[in-house]
Amino acid sequence: MNAAYRAHRGYRAYAPLFYQMFGHAGSRRTLLWMSGLSAVIAVLGAWLSVAVERAAEGGAVLCCLAVVLFLWIWSSVFVSTAMLQNHPANACLVPHLRRRLITACVALFVAASVVLAATVSAFFGHFGYALAGAGLLIPYVLLAQRFPYLAMLPVYAPLLSQLVPVAWSDGLTASLASIDESTLSLLGIAADIGLLAWGLSIALPRGGDRHFAMSERRTLWQAAGKDPAALRELQRRGVWRWGYARVLRRDSLRAGAPGIKMLHTMGTAVNGGSAIGGVVVCAVVGVLAAFSGISDRKIVGPLTVFDFAQGMMLMSISSYAIALLSAAVAHNAEQGLYRLTPGAPSARDLNRVFAKTVVLRFLKIWLVVLAGLVALDCARRGSLEVRAYPLALASLTLPFVCLLLPDYARLRAGPRWGVGVGLPVALILGYLFFAALAARHPGFPWLVPAGLIAVCSLLTLWVKWTSMIKLPPAFPAGRLAA
Repeated sequence: MNAAYRAHRGYRAYAPLFYQMFGHAGSRRTLLWMSGLSAVIAVLGAWLSVAVERAAEGGAVLCCLAVVLFLWIWSSVFVSTAMLQNHPANACLVPHLRRRLITACVALFVAASVVLAATVSAFFGHFGYALAGAGLLIPYVLLAQRFPYLAMLPVYAPLLSQLVPVAWSDGLTASLASIDESTLSLLGIAADIGLLAWGLSIALPRGGDRHFAMSERRTLWQAAGKDPAALRELQRRGVWRWGYARVLRRDSLRAGAPGIKMLHTMGTAVNGGSAIGGVVVCAVVGVLAAFSGISDRKIVGPLTVFDFAQGMMLMSISSYAIALLSAAVAHNAEQGLYRLTPGAPSARDLNRVFAKTVVLRFLKIWLVVLAGLVALDCARRGSLEVRAYPLALASLTLPFVCLLLPDYARLRAGPRWGVGVGLPVALILGYLFFAALAARHPGFPWLVPAGLIAVCSLLTLWVKWTSMIKLPPAFPAGRLAA
């Protein structure tokens, strides 16, 4: 009886953590939707690895990436919820709270590591190595909560790893090959446990002044895109991006140009400078890799440095679309103030001016991406002859412009998880299909799919445009949301 009572008390102690994860209907639907998407990708990858001999390796990698996506989604929500539970006030007042949260995170670490290692070893073998590598997932999620820039590490790490001299990587591989698998796996697991302990101490600190200071700093980073006071505070701390501030001053002094000013009322990410900068960086790195002869070196599975640079360019467009839709409602206070200014468009013309500005900004970024893809293709082939293949790749992102003209007045607040996951996944699958088609059929007429996608996107854009012109004024975004 006492054991059952203690078990019941233990469940009640963890109940707030799980209720905060699954109690909200919107969060629950989002988690289930993204989990279903991960399951579909995993099934597709498993089928490719078994049914299609040429795509066996790619299918296995796709299945493993789907499991990583699933575990990353749930562990990120779990860790974020645990950090909310470990609020500085709660950490000081609630007995044993931190111990319970750490226990839950350790259990998550063990379960996620075993599941991911079992999946990877089912395709590639070497369970020990897989377990040592899988153990990095939860420490990474914990550390990314404290260091926001680590969120981009999985994106750029494969590309940066190719910049390491071959002699260094060969020497490291030779030294590790002299150690047997069990010993090396144990060393990796020990390193994972050390990183886990460090991550737990950072993400779930003890109550005190240090915890209050860390919570204030994290709140400031989260509010940087929403609260002007937070932006000024970040500027005083020296982390404000001077480039955007310069563009904002220039556009504020310009006479007219209401559409440009309307974009500024929707936050910093909508400006598009970061997307264009990312494309330029990827183009420079890809061209340098082509000139140095490492553009065809494999990073993950069959993907090369060249493929990675191309994919990152295409991702910049989807990132811009996601940023625009996610930040619209968060900045509706600035939008309401702008509508009171003399330079704001009239209610009759507001949607037309805004739609025109959004479409032109998207096309500007799209043209930069197209130029970068052409430069990469020419550098890789060592010829200035322009092919249609880069145009076909860029056409994959043209349908995204149709998503930028919804009914902004009825947009709901919060992140767009469906768009945030659906767009990159669809883009990755389309890119992999085009890349495989180009490898098997070098003389494929790429102008045909590019033209079909462009025509369909143009027709859909016309329908969305005419529909948006007839809708109530878009600003402030979310003002008619029920």
